[in-house]
Amino acid sequence: MLLFSLVGGSAFALNRGNLVGGPRKVVDSCRAPSPGCSFGEDFFALPPAARRDLSIEAAAAASYNAQQEFLDAAPAEPAKPLLLLEVTEGLADGLHHVHTLIAEQIQDIAEGARAGSSWIRPLALRREVDAAGGGAAALHVFSAAAPTAFVPTDLLRAVPLRDALEARMAWEAHARDGADDGDDQRDADKMRQLISLLSW
Repeated sequence: MLLFSLVGGSAFALNRGNLVGGPRKVVDSCRAPSPGCSFGEDFFALPPAARRDLSIEAAAAASYNAQQEFLDAAPAEPAKPLLLLEVTEGLADGLHHVHTLIAEQIQDIAEGARAGSSWIRPLALRREVDAAGGGAAALHVFSAAAPTAFVPTDLLRAVPLRDALEARMAWEAHARDGADDGDDQRDADKMRQLISLLSW
């Protein structure tokens, strides 16, 4: 939107975005409306500066610009629900691994060949060796390009709040630090191994 100011009897069109933070940019100018210079219905001439409160005008412009930036900004995508999948893998020596996957829920499938399954995007996978005996644990954080998967919905459950926060923060830090390079194959191997342990 343009604002117009009368200076010495001339009408100057001002870029509203330049009212604050820099010199005013003259977009166009001409004498007050006349047969040879018509702005049509969009012409709004402001009185001379001496008759206006410029501080109020500048504050109003700043408020308008802030509102426009807010309205023009793309809406933030709401965080998807997180789900937990826990799978136990028995070992030959009597020990066992417990694989705990935390993933985003993309969609629950209710119809078709995959009915009863959920489409998920993995965030983090923790593997505990002989969890009952307090064995060591290893954490793998997936990249943003990690393969998604379909798993039985009945095997998924809600993630405790603390685990959900830790998983999402680790995933976001992993992506922000550029640690995704070269992880594609390892991500795929981790998901393939986990899915192979499921009983469909």
